[in-house]
Amino acid sequence: VANARFGTFDLTSVTGYSSNRVADLLDYELPGFDYALQTDDAKTYKFNQEFRMSTPIGSHLDWLLGGFYTREYSPSPSSIFVSDPEGQPVGEVWQSTQLFSTYAEWAAFTDLTYRVTDRFDVQFGGRSIRLKQSRGETNSGAYAGEDVPPVVTPEIFVHEDAFTYLVTPRFRLSSDLMLYARLASGYRAGGMNRDLLPGLPQLAKPDTTQNYEIGVKGTAFARRVSFDASVYYIDWKDIQLLIGVPGFEAAVFVNGSRAKSEG
Repeated sequence: VANARFGTFDLTSVTGYSSNRVADLLDYELPGFDYALQTDDAKTYKFNQEFRMSTPIGSHLDWLLGGFYTREYSPSPSSIFVSDPEGQPVGEVWQSTQLFSTYAEWAAFTDLTYRVTDRFDVQFGGRSIRLKQSRGETNSGAYAGEDVPPVVTPEIFVHEDAFTYLVTPRFRLSSDLMLYARLASGYRAGGMNRDLLPGLPQLAKPDTTQNYEIGVKGTAFARRVSFDASVYYIDWKDIQLLIGVPGFEAAVFVNGSRAKSEG
């Protein structure tokens, strides 16, 4: 994180990188063989970059402007091979799958906070998003026959655009007690599926939320105690679900209708 100040402008840069790995070794039921194993070695490399600038505009308005970028690359190789009772490979790999996916997001966002009085202000915010996802797969191994070349699934690309917003009025009853309300929208990118069987969707639609919240925040006992209480309602549309495919060892993303969360 880097911070700088130029006159009335506060600048912030946030950079992040992460690398995650999940590896496993599983018993596998391979017809015609007593022992078989499946190995998986999934990795995700993720880079994030965000820039923010904030400044007051006059005596009643605060402005924040920013940009965000992230990119993920996820190679997920797996193999199935015949083994002896101790789990050691016997012969060539029966099936090898080289699967990879990418995810990239660009976003621009801004917030404006208007101070109506010293006790009452309203925040307005918006975020414009562009997404790009891709997925590709190559299968090879003895299951296809010695003279059959690897089966390559061409890389599939999906683009999405979205806009989210928020409105948050706040009223300070005193220096230690504040009431607030929030109206906001949410968005989650659609999930990509492997091209496994005819008729399966390659992409689940994005799901969206409409969020409503009313709350109170404050301190007491000379600020030795702080409290935060709220009631909320979230309307969730096109909810993404991961379901199994009957008779096939796979799960796919699909869209349900809607759900709600309240409390």
